[in-house]
Amino acid sequence: MKFAITVLCLVAASVALSIDKRSVTRDAAETCSASVCSGGSCYCSSVNSPIDVSETPQLVTLVYTDAVTDAIYTTYLQPLFEGRTNPDGAQIGATIYVPHEYTDYERVNNLYNLGLEIAVHTISRNSLTSYWQEASLDTLVQEFYGQRQIISRFANIPIEDVVGAKMPNLEMAGNTLFEAYASSGIEYDNSWVARSTNKYFPYTLDYLSTQPCDVGTCPEDSFPGTWIVPLVDFVSSSGLECNSLQGCSVSGTADEVQEWLQEQFDRVYNDNKAPITIVINSGWFSTSEDNLAGLTAFLDELANQDDVFLVSHSQVIEWMKNPVSASSFATDVYDRSESCLATTCTLMKEEEYRYMKSCVSCPSSYPWLGNPLGTA
Repeated sequence: MKFAITVLCLVAASVALSIDKRSVTRDAAETCSASVCSGGSCYCSSVNSPIDVSETPQLVTLVYTDAVTDAIYTTYLQPLFEGRTNPDGAQIGATIYVPHEYTDYERVNNLYNLGLEIAVHTISRNSLTSYWQEASLDTLVQEFYGQRQIISRFANIPIEDVVGAKMPNLEMAGNTLFEAYASSGIEYDNSWVARSTNKYFPYTLDYLSTQPCDVGTCPEDSFPGTWIVPLVDFVSSSGLECNSLQGCSVSGTADEVQEWLQEQFDRVYNDNKAPITIVINSGWFSTSEDNLAGLTAFLDELANQDDVFLVSHSQVIEWMKNPVSASSFATDVYDRSESCLATTCTLMKEEEYRYMKSCVSCPSSYPWLGNPLGTA
């Protein structure tokens, strides 16, 4: 009898997973207006703050998008984040978009316990544009839901706290991508690029977006409650639009790096105060010691402004749901103490060894697409 019950449970779990991945017939998104979508869980795409600009807090999100390794954590991330506070005295927030390969999940756990948000940057992080443009719904669910499972299991983080996602190479994949998000428990996206002249605030996909689609294919159907946190471009020293410190070729002395960052900040702060995302890559850190020094000096300078807050993307969305003035803003970072019994796992991926640091016992095989928990 016990065997029969076990089989039934496994079948039920399989059916539930297949339901999550099914294709849903959705309505085409209609034009948005404040009369049908305003406040709370529905927002039209707009470059206007939901409150008076003079009262709007300038929200800044530091984002890291590469593998979280021990060296990156101890040399750059920990010194950058730990002990840094906002005007309300609270620890700053940030969002770490975690890809799977080469990531140290003990360090992901450390970042989570520091108060930072952990989000998804897929399992494979495939570098081919065609892979993402042609990916099926099932493949995208494996990439995003699979990485949510991996992060939750091996970094020992509650899966309900992992709700954001970013596409590799910012390759938007139309309705299929957002259907995959809906099936994967992803609540917001930070892949949709906006030009530096189009400083959009976050919005939902209940209705048709007015944000231009410059990379990949953007959604046209309605996805109620799914948020877009636009990735607003910077302008490089050569005048080109760019959206990461590495992509913008930010270099020079520490003073020059700080000055460039301040110029990008001022473009938004002195305009509509749309939320700013600063994307940091491991390659940019390692290019020059002056890069970390310049970024640190810039953040130190921001700390002198009482209306500027470093927060996670999730808190940016929470502010959109309930916009308050800078004087009433409170950083939503709380003490966490998720355990991590760190162990190094030596596993095979095809014909190569992979060394994976885990907070729990090692899996039987290397976690990957179709087998995120490494049980096969």
